[in-house]
Amino acid sequence: DGASRPTSSVPTDSIAYYILCMVGGILSAFPAIVVCPIDIVKVRLQSGVYSSFLQGIRSIIREAYSEGSTAVQNARRKRRPLAISGSLIKLVGECNNCTKGIAGRHGVCGKRSEAPCCCHGKVSSVGGEANEVSAYPSPVYVMFRNALSLISTATFSVSLVLTFVVEALNVLLVGWPPILIGHGLQGAIKYGIYEVCKNVYASWFPASFVLHNPIILFMLAAASAEFLADLFMTPFETMKVRLQMASRRVPFRFVFPVICRMEGIDGLYKTLLPLMCRQVPLTTIKFVAFEQIVRLLFSLGIAQRMSSVQVAILSGILAGIICATMTHPADTLVTKIAFLRSQGGASGSRGGAEDSKANAISVVAIVKQLGFKGLWGGLLPRLVMVAMMTAMQW
Repeated sequence: DGASRPTSSVPTDSIAYYILCMVGGILSAFPAIVVCPIDIVKVRLQSGVYSSFLQGIRSIIREAYSEGSTAVQNARRKRRPLAISGSLIKLVGECNNCTKGIAGRHGVCGKRSEAPCCCHGKVSSVGGEANEVSAYPSPVYVMFRNALSLISTATFSVSLVLTFVVEALNVLLVGWPPILIGHGLQGAIKYGIYEVCKNVYASWFPASFVLHNPIILFMLAAASAEFLADLFMTPFETMKVRLQMASRRVPFRFVFPVICRMEGIDGLYKTLLPLMCRQVPLTTIKFVAFEQIVRLLFSLGIAQRMSSVQVAILSGILAGIICATMTHPADTLVTKIAFLRSQGGASGSRGGAEDSKANAISVVAIVKQLGFKGLWGGLLPRLVMVAMMTAMQW
C-alpha cells in the first residue's frame, strides 16, 4: 500500500534491494534479545517450571538480583589496594627506598639530591652540604594522593555496578547467543527471500490476478521464505531452549557438542516439523495481517491522525497478537519436545532397538498428554513477546 510506507529510491527488483532487506532481517534479531527475559518465562511456563506468568517474572527478577548481589559481595571481599598509585607517584621523582624525610637526604638510601622529591619537599645543597627542609609531604604529593584515592574509589564503585549488571544480565538473557545467531540467519533469509519470491511469483501469474489478489501472493512468498529460513534457525532454537531450561548455567559453546555426541546431528532438527508448523503460519499471518491492518487504519481515517512510526507500531502489535495466538500450540510442542529430550525422555544412548524406541517422540502422544488447555500454556508471555518483537521489527 503506497500510503502505508515511504517509497524507496532503490528498485524493488534489484540485487541492492534484496541485500538491504537481508541486512534489515539480520538487524531484526536484536528485538529478540530485548524480549529474551519474557521468552525465558514462556519456555519455563510451558515446561512446568513456573505455574503462572507473574510467578515467572518475580522468580527471574529475584534470581537476577541474587546473582548480582552475590557477585558484588565476592568482589568486595577480594578487594586489594591498587598498585597503580605507587607507579604514578614515582613519575614525579619518588625514590624507591624512600620512607620518612630527613633533611637533605632520602630516608633510607641517604642519597643527596637537588631534585624535587615528592614526599620530602625540595632538597637543596650548598657547598656540598644539605640544608634542612620540611619533612612533611609536598603539595604535589598530596594532590596526586587525593586524586588517585578518588579515582580508585570511583573506579571500584563503577566496577561493582558493572559486576552487578553483568551477572544480572547473565540470568535475564540466558540463551542470547543462539537467539542472536538463529534469528539473524532467519531474518536475513526470511526478509530477503520474501522480496525475491514476491517478484518471482508475480511473474508466474497474470497481471490482473496479481492486482486483484495480492494477499495470495504475499502468503505464498512468506511461506516459501520462512520454510527456507527455518532450516537454518532450527538448530539454534533447539540450543536456546536447552539453555533456558537448564537447572544451572551452561556455556553456549558446550551445548552443540553435547547434543551431537548424545543424540547426533538429528537431535538438533528434532523440532523441525513443529517449528515449521509454528513459524510458517506465524510469518504468513504476520505479513498479511500487518498489510491488512495498515490498510484498515487508513480506510477508517485513524492512520491520518498518526505518524508513520505510530501506524507501524500499532499495526505490528495487533499483527503480533493475531499470529502468536493462532500458532501457539505449535510453539508449545517445540518447547515440550526439547524439554523431554533434555530430561532424558528421548536422549538416551544411540544404538539398539530399545534405545531407538525410547528416543522416538510422538507428537500425537504429547498432544494427548498436554490436552487442549496444556497446548495454550505460556500464551500471555508469548503474546507480549511476539507483539513487542513485531512492533520493533516493523
